[in-house]
Amino acid sequence: MPMNQIPLDQLVRLSPIAINSYIHLMDLWKVKTQDRWDLLGSTPPFNLEKYEGWNASIALTEEQLIRVDLLLKIARHLQLLSEPELCWKWIQKPNSSPLMKGLTPLQYMINGGLPTITGIFNYLEGQRRCHFL
Repeated sequence: MPMNQIPLDQLVRLSPIAINSYIHLMDLWKVKTQDRWDLLGSTPPFNLEKYEGWNASIALTEEQLIRVDLLLKIARHLQLLSEPELCWKWIQKPNSSPLMKGLTPLQYMINGGLPTITGIFNYLEGQRRCHFL
């Protein structure tokens, strides 16, 4: 579905689930507060650290929901491809692949936004498919 196609009522309905999942993933990855906001694409209209419920008038943007979805899929691919301890540390380790050029995957995704998050997802999707052939 192209961007700007999800109705507002669906954004509001999906946002609490996405935020809870995002906070949990960021905790597992040990991502700092500012990096959490940057990875989400902008500062959300609420405090990620003290999120305890949902105000029905607040919704993530469509792009933010897509980012959360891709990040959760990236985490799942990492779980399938590596040992449990490594999959939670991978995001913070400098990566010498031609794709990331020495940056950590976290910094690479923050710097490049949605296109680089999508790129990492596609890369890991390809790795996972090759791994299970």
